[in-house]
Amino acid sequence: MFEAFGQRKRYTIPAVAAVGVLSVALAGTLSLGDNLVTLGLFFVFITVLIGVAFYTNRKLTLAIYLLTIVNLDYLRLLSEPFNLTVDILFSIVIMLLTVPLFLGRKISWRKSPIQKAFIFYLLITLLCVVLSVEPLISLKRWLRYVNYFVLFTLIVDVARDRATIQKFTRVIIYASIIPCVVGFYGLIARTPGLIGENLRFIYSIDMVRIKSTLSHANTFGLFLSLSIPTTIGLLLQRKGWGLAVKNHQLIMVLFLTLPMLYFTYSRIGWIITCMIIIMILLLQKRWSLLTIIPWLFGLIIWRIPGLLTRWSDIIDPSRPDSLEWRRGLYAFSLNKFLQKPLLGAGPGTFLEYVAFGKGYAQHHLWIGSLVEVGILGTAALFILLMVVLAQLIRYFRRKPTTLNTIVLSIFFVLIVISLVSDPFSVPSVVLYLWALIGLAEAEFQIQLHKEQQPV
Repeated sequence: MFEAFGQRKRYTIPAVAAVGVLSVALAGTLSLGDNLVTLGLFFVFITVLIGVAFYTNRKLTLAIYLLTIVNLDYLRLLSEPFNLTVDILFSIVIMLLTVPLFLGRKISWRKSPIQKAFIFYLLITLLCVVLSVEPLISLKRWLRYVNYFVLFTLIVDVARDRATIQKFTRVIIYASIIPCVVGFYGLIARTPGLIGENLRFIYSIDMVRIKSTLSHANTFGLFLSLSIPTTIGLLLQRKGWGLAVKNHQLIMVLFLTLPMLYFTYSRIGWIITCMIIIMILLLQKRWSLLTIIPWLFGLIIWRIPGLLTRWSDIIDPSRPDSLEWRRGLYAFSLNKFLQKPLLGAGPGTFLEYVAFGKGYAQHHLWIGSLVEVGILGTAALFILLMVVLAQLIRYFRRKPTTLNTIVLSIFFVLIVISLVSDPFSVPSVVLYLWALIGLAEAEFQIQLHKEQQPV
């Protein structure tokens, strides 16, 4: 697969020599015993190593990044308060390596309306970082936002033909293979680091939630809610709309992802997956399949009682459900928002600032945004999301394709879900979302270029 992204053989000898020298240097530094010195030199080593690959073959480096980044937040380098993981380190290096490209005007950072809206959001939230109650935490979260912007820009820059777009789409789908395989191993072996809580005390049956290489079972479920509809959308693509992806490969991926979504027991993951699939069918005008879907869902629920059991605390009024504490959390959060209404407490500070209870994250995009970045930051976020939505609708109206129907469906459903949850706060979801938006933008730019060519 990696050969498809091209090679530059003239760089092979210098690259191997550089890696060899750095490996020797790293081996020496590891014996120093000072953690900060070792970590600093290790960061330099990784930066140079990835830099050689990045400037040699940017497409391949981005492909490896997208293929592996979902698995790397499992590997922790520093604990709290920094909570530095390998995926954060990888992302920081990519951002640093992109700076010379921006400064040298090798790639455009303010060409599209999406980029301009994103820059406006970054500027507003940077002011929120400066005034944050926890500046280090806010800076770390703000760098995540910068990472999404950089990834979007890099994807648009390298995906200059349909073949590259097809390859990156496959990479995003195949990124789910490793966490699913690891998840099945965790399910069988009951490995503590790969499984979440056991729901036995709630439902009186053995329901172990699988989180695999991600931080939580809901995070894994949300990640699969992007992968599964993308795979199904490509399988159901209409003639003339399609991307060249082999169906048997997509079916094999579904055999991994669909059962694993079940074993996450993530209700929000199931809801988002079903909603996106239905919207894809609507946009592709697959009316016959739409009539089958309700019956299919009913059959699945009947044959897999665990699905119905997972919903019992909401369906059964005698059971306590998560809606009760959410209402209390929202009311408490809005009261805290009024204490810092303009620019908020700072990105990423919700848990510490609101302090509603241990582990009570915002569970609502807009309330969480009001608390963290205030009215100004939330307005900037709303503008950004509406610009992206408008652009995706524009792409679809101009010329419907499989890719833009999938991306539009995913983005629209996530906005709807944000009214009752916060899918945009999960890096493993948002990172791949921005990669897909970048591919849709690149596809649209290719279409415009073709239309402007003289006949």
